[in-house]
Amino acid sequence: MAEKDYESGVTIGKVYKGASGEGEYGPWQIWNFYLDNKDDKRKFTWFEKDGLIPIEGMSIKAMEFEVSETQKGGKTFLNHTVKWFKLSEVSNAYKPSPQKSTQKPPSVAGTTNSLEGLSFYVSYAKDLMIAAMSLNADYGQRAVDALAAEVMEIGKDMCRSAMEPPEPKPEPYKPTLGPGDDYPPVGEPPPY
Repeated sequence: MAEKDYESGVTIGKVYKGASGEGEYGPWQIWNFYLDNKDDKRKFTWFEKDGLIPIEGMSIKAMEFEVSETQKGGKTFLNHTVKWFKLSEVSNAYKPSPQKSTQKPPSVAGTTNSLEGLSFYVSYAKDLMIAAMSLNADYGQRAVDALAAEVMEIGKDMCRSAMEPPEPKPEPYKPTLGPGDDYPPVGEPPPY
C-alpha cells in the first residue's frame, strides 16, 4: 500500500525524460527527477499534467508524493510518485544551472504572474476568441479593446486554475476512546 508524504522548500536537480505513450485519455509523458541535494538519493516520478514539467533549478514550494514498493528481478525498489506540486514565487521558479541546459522551459511556469505561463494561456484564449468570431458575427461588432480585455481575463483565469494544486482530501474523523471511556458502541443507545 502506498503512503503519502510531503516535501516543501526544495529545488529540482537533474531531470530525465521517462517513458511515454498513448492511453485511453490521449498521450502521456513521464518525467523522472532528483532533488538538488547531494544527500537525497530519492528518484521522483511525475506524470506530465497541463503542460507542467519539472526542470532543473525549479524551486518547489510544496509537493505531495506517494511512496510505494515494487519488486523486480528479486530486488525491491521504492517509488516516489508525485501527485502535485506548487511552484515557489516567480523570482525563484526558474534558476538555470551554471552549465548550459538543453531542456526547454515548461509551457506553464511559475504562478499567474509568470509571463511565460500567462502568455501561453492568453495566446490560447486569443485563439479561442478568433474561432468564436468566425462562428458568430456579433463578435465583429465589439470594440477591439473590449475583446482584448476579455481575452486577458480568460487567459488569467485559465493560468490561475492550471497552477493551483488540488486540495488534499482530509482524512475522515475517527473518534478514539481512551482508557476509562464508557461510550456505548456505535448504534446502541446510552445505558440510562
